[in-house]
Amino acid sequence: MKAVSRREVIKTFALGAVFSSLGAKSWADSLLFELQQAPAFWEGVLKIDVNAFPALAEPLGSVRIGTFPIGANQKTEAWLKPMMINRGEGDDFYVVSAVCTHEECIVRRLDAGSRAMVCPCHGSAFEIDGQVRNGPAGFPLPSFEFTRQGSVLSISVPQLFYDVTVAQSASKARIELRFVAFFQTVYEVYFRETIDGPAQRVDFAVTEGGPATTSEFTGTINSEYVSLFVDKPGAHGFFQVAVKTGEV
Repeated sequence: MKAVSRREVIKTFALGAVFSSLGAKSWADSLLFELQQAPAFWEGVLKIDVNAFPALAEPLGSVRIGTFPIGANQKTEAWLKPMMINRGEGDDFYVVSAVCTHEECIVRRLDAGSRAMVCPCHGSAFEIDGQVRNGPAGFPLPSFEFTRQGSVLSISVPQLFYDVTVAQSASKARIELRFVAFFQTVYEVYFRETIDGPAQRVDFAVTEGGPATTSEFTGTINSEYVSLFVDKPGAHGFFQVAVKTGEV
């Protein structure tokens, strides 16, 4: 189990798993971290620590976050499309989609000189908040709602839904996390002893009896349900499935 700092945990789903072996009955169940409602599919919360990105330390700094590199055609087939995080003149931030509303090419980062995000395909330009400066795009870049606590932005991402089921393995020594692994999306698993405690990245097995030596899982083109098996580190705790993100 590898301990990670708060700055390293810049990506997370809102839903995790809780288990307990205390008392008369062992159990495992889904756990809601951030949300107050419980729909059939969970809207995701992507957590970004702006201190982890040097560009965002400067006024008009910009980073483009995604789960997979941009293709040579300036587009991506990734399930979670890239988003742009822009810093304003002061300590204000804007979070918008990086997908051009003309023909879905991925726009470039905000240029501090021109104060515009430009599409490399057809030249559409967008303001820092995603509004159209000039076409051919006729619609602004969609924005994402977020809250801020210190340096951490908690961004609500409607596309970041997933349905997870949690169960104990037959031996009761492991927890099974089952969810849809989307194409070109990399997943990690984290453990917390308490819900607000420090996160530790844990290795997992891809079969119930296999060795727990895998640190990342990448979804295939089929975007199908997968099961990851994690060893219980103690009598109780919280597991978290996370999407791995970075600058693209």
